[in-house]
Amino acid sequence: MSSSQVGALADRPVVSGVPILNSIVLVAINGRHVDALDGAGNFFSIVEIRPGQNVFEVTTADSLNQTTTNIITIYGSSCPDTFSNLGVLSASTVAEYGRTSFNEQTKCCMLT
Repeated sequence: MSSSQVGALADRPVVSGVPILNSIVLVAINGRHVDALDGAGNFFSIVEIRPGQNVFEVTTADSLNQTTTNIITIYGSSCPDTFSNLGVLSASTVAEYGRTSFNEQTKCCMLT
């Protein structure tokens, strides 16, 4: 190794150690723990969106006790009541969640 190579290596410090694994361990919306949180940090929670401004404070914490809080604002609008003229077809009819659809024209989110 030449002296110029040794000088170049001395300018580059070497960092070594053991990697620390970290993961999301808590997600809360407006102070309430979310309904589901998986190992990858994905979460799910049911929230009510009312007409007008809806503010959600989302707080997360990781396994190293680091936390962060973000404010998310969603604006809701009233949708026409399209269900009031429907009736039960059978006594065995049971409501069940199937999917979510968003109508771009009316800006309404429909759960079917």
